[in-house]
Amino acid sequence: MASEPMRDPIQDDLLTPQNCAFIVIDYQPVQVNSIASMERQRLVSNILRAARAARLYGLPIVHSTVNVATGINKPAIKALRTLLEEVPTYDRTSINAWEDVEFRKAVQATGRKKLVMAALWAAAWVALGLTGFVPGTLVAAGGVLAFHATFALGETLLQPTIPAITNDMAPDHLRGRYNAVNAGAFQANALDGTFGPDRVFVKAPETANVSPMGGYQFFGEVDIDGHSGELTVRLRELDGTVLFTKALQPGRVGQ
Repeated sequence: MASEPMRDPIQDDLLTPQNCAFIVIDYQPVQVNSIASMERQRLVSNILRAARAARLYGLPIVHSTVNVATGINKPAIKALRTLLEEVPTYDRTSINAWEDVEFRKAVQATGRKKLVMAALWAAAWVALGLTGFVPGTLVAAGGVLAFHATFALGETLLQPTIPAITNDMAPDHLRGRYNAVNAGAFQANALDGTFGPDRVFVKAPETANVSPMGGYQFFGEVDIDGHSGELTVRLRELDGTVLFTKALQPGRVGQ
């Protein structure tokens, strides 16, 4: 009996170790713990088995997380970090991984057009992505609504991804206001010493992503004396209580 000739593993329509890459996105503690559509241990077991298979077959692996460097999120779950310890991690501030330049370049550098993707909250992103094929239609509007509904119905409500989504979707000229309205409270992180900043006052929770109901909501107030030009900055509680005051004298820097 004669066998069929071996197909080209690079050009084959099916997945082969020579024509696909493995993409892992946002398997971080907050995201994993928010999943309610399946048993959590099974979720973790699935991604670990998939990652082991990718390594066994020698697939190029691209691993990405969101908002670890900013302190908003924690790194990937420990078991996955251990398994992928030799794989670079591309941390993003954008919720849309493809908008991150380093991540996109890493995927393109694999040279593979078939991508096996492991990502959480995937149903919402599929619904949103499909709207791009039918822009400006009722179907597209339905897809956007389905995207928001999936997020709202339990998996991402009040999770750390919401500030990133707000920032991405806000108009440029209103982004600051959108972020301010959406702001939760976060712990005081280490300062970047590049330009010599100094921390003169801190009132912050010990953990990240504390609800606004926790009380860590403040507003700033600025007064300028019309005669002396002195500028006074105050940080107030929501009830008006002054927490910190700083007076700045007029004049150029260094004078």
